[in-house]
Amino acid sequence: MGERSATRAVAGIWRRNACALAFVGFLGASSGCATLLVTGAVEPTEAAEQAAEIAASVTQALSRDGSVDVSDVRVAASGAVVTLNGSVPSQSQRDRAVAVAGATEGVSRVVDRLSISGT
Repeated sequence: MGERSATRAVAGIWRRNACALAFVGFLGASSGCATLLVTGAVEPTEAAEQAAEIAASVTQALSRDGSVDVSDVRVAASGAVVTLNGSVPSQSQRDRAVAVAGATEGVSRVVDRLSISGT
């Protein structure tokens, strides 16, 4: 099997299994930078696009809120379920991040995987 055929075969497997992690981007904020990750298929689907929109909305809401240091917060979305990863300086910021994410339109559930950095 030639290199080109092998590449096509691998690409076909990825498309059929639709199990890739797509990096969507960064959203800067005056208090830091929250990383936005969206899980979805290699080829954008309606569900993946919706998850990207939800994750972007949560990231924007956290940045706009201003009471949470989002410099080490990563937002991932799968469907309407949002996962917050990373760390924040205090329990009150952790609680606020979860509340802001949960109040964002389109979010059905928030998985809190934030730790407290204790700075």
